[in-house]
Amino acid sequence: MPTQQFLDDFLPISCIPSYSQPRPFWKGCFQTTLDATDELKMYDPFIESISPFAPQLHFVNSHSLGDKDNGYPFETKPDISTNTLGQIGAYATSQLASQFRTHCYSVYVNRDHARIIRWERDGAIVTEPIFYNINSALTRFFSR
Repeated sequence: MPTQQFLDDFLPISCIPSYSQPRPFWKGCFQTTLDATDELKMYDPFIESISPFAPQLHFVNSHSLGDKDNGYPFETKPDISTNTLGQIGAYATSQLASQFRTHCYSVYVNRDHARIIRWERDGAIVTEPIFYNINSALTRFFSR
């Protein structure tokens, strides 16, 4: 789904009480994240980079075990991508099952791009790739 349509449909600014404009985005603000050599080394730089855009949120590096394959596949290698999609789906299922929610969101980061996923009990809606180091859509999502 086009990212702007996703934000407008599911997180319209007009429905957010006391919304204030986020800090201005600048190209290259996630460069330290992109410079990381593996998944585990991406977490802290990503948190440091995204935090100024969403001061109302507290970001925590809560990983327990990293991806030992050190791959960033989404659907390029069926065996690994199935595992990745299964893990993401399991997290959303667990959250929806343990909390009375109609939906929840996940952000899937894959090297230089991310996708925002809205999980509902019927399925999921996924944005087009967001090249977050040159496009402000991800920071706008977190600011909402």
